[in-house]
Amino acid sequence: MRTVSPRSGPPPLPVSSRLTKKLIHPDHDERLFPVLFSPDGQSILATSLSSQRLQIWNANTDEQIRTLQLPKRSSSNGTFTSGGPGMLSPDGRTLYVPFAKYRFLPIRKDGKLIHHCETEGEILVWDMATGRQLPALKQSPPHGVLNVRVSPDGATLLVGDIVGDDAARGYRKNCLTRWNPRTGEHQHLLDGWSNPLAPVFAPDGKTFALSLYDIRAISPNSFKSRGKLILCDAASGKERLVIAQTDNGRVGVTNFSRDGRYLAGIQEDLRAAKPPPPEVKLWDVATGKEVGAIVAPEGTTAFRRPGQILGAFAAPVFSPDGRWLATCLRTGRIYLYDVAGRKLAWSQDVKNGYLRGVRFSPDGRWLVALGQDTPEDLKATEEVSPFDLPQPRIFLFDMKKGGKPEEIVAPHGQIIWFDFSPDSKTIALSGTGCVWLFDVSRPATRK
Repeated sequence: MRTVSPRSGPPPLPVSSRLTKKLIHPDHDERLFPVLFSPDGQSILATSLSSQRLQIWNANTDEQIRTLQLPKRSSSNGTFTSGGPGMLSPDGRTLYVPFAKYRFLPIRKDGKLIHHCETEGEILVWDMATGRQLPALKQSPPHGVLNVRVSPDGATLLVGDIVGDDAARGYRKNCLTRWNPRTGEHQHLLDGWSNPLAPVFAPDGKTFALSLYDIRAISPNSFKSRGKLILCDAASGKERLVIAQTDNGRVGVTNFSRDGRYLAGIQEDLRAAKPPPPEVKLWDVATGKEVGAIVAPEGTTAFRRPGQILGAFAAPVFSPDGRWLATCLRTGRIYLYDVAGRKLAWSQDVKNGYLRGVRFSPDGRWLVALGQDTPEDLKATEEVSPFDLPQPRIFLFDMKKGGKPEEIVAPHGQIIWFDFSPDSKTIALSGTGCVWLFDVSRPATRK
């Protein structure tokens, strides 16, 4: 048994009275991602990061319904395996889980040493009512599946694949495949880009946005990146409109407004020594024109955590009525943008070292930001007790009253994500080996 040296963590704070329940996951010491409610609000799902066990609870009784074992992520002897997180169908009845296994083999071609990528994979399928695993969706020759997106009507899957190809060291060739999950028919739409293609469907399902990002090796120590954001017709898969493009950076992490009129995304450069400030941009879907932006302060760069380089902005989200666009800098500043007025409504700093993201409640009453400080000297491989870290915070903004947020203090744990119940009454927050439930339907009381 290895001894983990304790850290001098901050003194414990009283946990918010909004905390009502704690759901225990079978993997008691693991972080959980994702955590989410089923579309009908009757179930809560959470998957452990390392073991990839998906636990399902009854949201009303807290009873454990079942546990599903999903494919684990691993790396051994140059072979990489990835799986999950899965994607639920809109009716919550089917779970689609990506699985990929690949490796790079050095070979000589035309007298040059290149790296050939060998890959295999499939889309694993589960019936959520019974927990029974259904026949997988796979093609021949096999592609490694990195992610799955389901159309709003559940009739189409868009899948980011790895294809076997000759590649520069460390970079893969990916493609986008469209599937009919009922018939197993599939069609390749795009290929040749090095990033995992992750499309986003428009609310009507007729269009999808796709962020393309590519890295090319110029020399052993020099790389060039290019990126663009496009709109494609979902029926044909053909590119309809180029929204934005850059020769030195990327345009990604996109979301549509509920009425489909607007698209928001992040444009930034993660590689330049002195990059321009990152921006959250707002585009008109009909014309492709930029109609607004949230610009980070000069000197803002990618957020660096142990073992990770993340974008400065977290994913932008629209309010259900489309009036507001919200995002946050991971370093602790939250922005609210007036979509119709094309102006920043407000921005607020919260005392936190790292914000995970923001989200509106389904009824639009609440805007929530999730955060937790991380010690600056924490190493990527270091084992840390949750009790040695600051307690997570939920910053709850009342969109009717305005003003400063309520600061909800959670128990000790390493958090990743959260979800609102469909009725907007409960926030489910991932902890270490558990899910905490917070009631926001009533005023908080003092303990």
